[in-house]
Amino acid sequence: MSPGALECRPQKRAKAELRRNLRARRAVLAPTEQTRAAERLAAHVTSTPLFRVSTRIACYLAHDGEIDPYIVVDQI
Repeated sequence: MSPGALECRPQKRAKAELRRNLRARRAVLAPTEQTRAAERLAAHVTSTPLFRVSTRIACYLAHDGEIDPYIVVDQI
């Protein structure tokens, strides 16, 4: 096994732990809080100069309490 491979394992564990932590924090948000977060993110994203001049925008389907990008998509 290469030395670089050993260094990645703690990073992978840290990343997995961060994902678990964020998922748990999202799980306790009320639907109104999730909607408010999506609205704030959409306002921020759509106000950026890069968004305004972009000709292609990629989005995702929200899953497991993720912020729903529908509000951004609706403004395209």
